[in-house]
Amino acid sequence: MNPMPSRLVALVAVAGLAACAGKQHVAPPADSPTAASVSVGGPMPGGMAVTKLNLNGKQCYQGLTPVPQDAAAPMRIASGERSFFSAKYDRAGTFCEVIVSFEPAPQATYMLVPQREPKILGGGSCSVSVLRVQPDGTSQPETLERWVMRSAGVTCVRPQPAAGRSS
Repeated sequence: MNPMPSRLVALVAVAGLAACAGKQHVAPPADSPTAASVSVGGPMPGGMAVTKLNLNGKQCYQGLTPVPQDAAAPMRIASGERSFFSAKYDRAGTFCEVIVSFEPAPQATYMLVPQREPKILGGGSCSVSVLRVQPDGTSQPETLERWVMRSAGVTCVRPQPAAGRSS
């Protein structure tokens, strides 16, 4: 048996994955006048995680970065471009996930509030609200778009609009 075809397949697979590789979340500089900030607000249900989805220049999924739960040390994000976030619950064989996005405004502060609605017979649904926190401490909800992850080729998975909106 000739090992060349299997080596060729492995080489093509590695090259394809490398084509979709990119950087993880890179925060804007601390002195950026346009950066926004985001953190998780309120109590987070056990088994729940809130993360920022990292995408490359082709909008292909590159990984996750946990969103801090400490409003005193928020994640800095770029304004003027769509940011994607995931709220995921995974515990005791029960799983749900929702992916939402919004476009942060310059110098704005946001709070992500995850929720899980259990069903009587297991399962349930996940949701996340995004509140824009005003300088006086009041907040207003952001309009969100819901997304699902779908294949966009052999080496790329990217967010695609889901049916319906969340707000």
